[in-house]
Amino acid sequence: MVAKRSNKLFENFLAMLILQVSNYVFPFLTIPYLSRVLSTSHYGVVLFALSITSYLGVICDYGFALTATRDASKHRDDRNQMGLLLSSVTIIKFILFIVMFIGASAYILLDKYYRQDYIVYLATFFGVIYNVFFPVWLFQGLEKMRYITVVNVGMRLISVVLIFSCVRHDNDYVLIPVLNLVPVFVGIVYIQYVLHKQLIIHYILPTTAQVLAQLRQGWHVFLSTMISAFYSTSNSFMLGIFTHNVTYVAYYANAEKVITAMNSVYGAFFSALFPHAVKLLTNSRQDGVRYIKNKIWQTTIISLVISLIIFIFAKMLVLLLLGDKYLPSVNVLRILVFVPVIICISNLLVIQTIIPLGYERILPKLYAGSSLLYVVLTYFLIPKYTYVGMAVSVLIVELVVISVAFWYLKFRKVF
Repeated sequence: MVAKRSNKLFENFLAMLILQVSNYVFPFLTIPYLSRVLSTSHYGVVLFALSITSYLGVICDYGFALTATRDASKHRDDRNQMGLLLSSVTIIKFILFIVMFIGASAYILLDKYYRQDYIVYLATFFGVIYNVFFPVWLFQGLEKMRYITVVNVGMRLISVVLIFSCVRHDNDYVLIPVLNLVPVFVGIVYIQYVLHKQLIIHYILPTTAQVLAQLRQGWHVFLSTMISAFYSTSNSFMLGIFTHNVTYVAYYANAEKVITAMNSVYGAFFSALFPHAVKLLTNSRQDGVRYIKNKIWQTTIISLVISLIIFIFAKMLVLLLLGDKYLPSVNVLRILVFVPVIICISNLLVIQTIIPLGYERILPKLYAGSSLLYVVLTYFLIPKYTYVGMAVSVLIVELVVISVAFWYLKFRKVF
């Protein structure tokens, strides 16, 4: 039984790893090309639009990546409950998507700095529909990530082929978000087929009470995730708001892509680990905490070594991926390269420990305080140090988060 469980954990970790890597490896194939074909200002527009969309995606997710995954894991053998869960979550996500799309579009159309590129922004924002009808959380809860992995790799491949085929000149930057919508709709259609025909999970009209129950259940995780995303996924957006300079956004965002790729690899392991950690901590808190502590030491050492290697070869990496016009990104990369180490520790403390133990009510306070610190730091550092100031702000805030999380677990006598 233990061997079977270990094989299942490894299978899902491998699927999550391939999924996460494909999310960034395929885009990395286009980065050297786009950074040379497009001007820094036009590439900055594309990256700024993506930065806004990342935050919209976090809001649309509503914390279901954790709460709905947990429920899917519990009810995996009850197709009726799975159908109700899928329907309730989809309804909530769709309503959030409509509200956010209208709000974000209005902001762009009313802002004189960005309205001239409204097609890029609106097409990019519409891509959030993927988050509504592509229930990664359900497949993760069922531990059937291979379905998601296959379709995601196919989508990324289509996107890369379209970009290399259609984006040939600087003015073609407006085509990028439109081309990216093609694989999104292909993926949605295929995954709906898998749900209905292979997993035999159908949409069932839920009651208002069932929808509200999902809203209430995910509220604390949603609030904490949304607040934490303010300083983890909206950095390029904040930089653009403070400076109104999309070239600065390009310098920062391209360096951050390397960090995001690193986090995606680590995140694959943690996503696969989450159901396992929940089970361990539920059965025996002592054994579960011992397991988490071992993982903290292991991941810290491995991630730190990788970060140090990238720090040393940062200039070479930037020249290889982006070209010499992005040399200002080197200093950003050397600062941000230590963020993945901190995030590994943060994930093990917060996602793998605090949430399974039911202490998630502390998270909105933790992330609200961190976000306030983030606003203060960016307010003072960005005007003077622009993209470097943003990188320093992110590093400081992440350090504060893991420090507070650690001392909270000490206070609770967990560690």
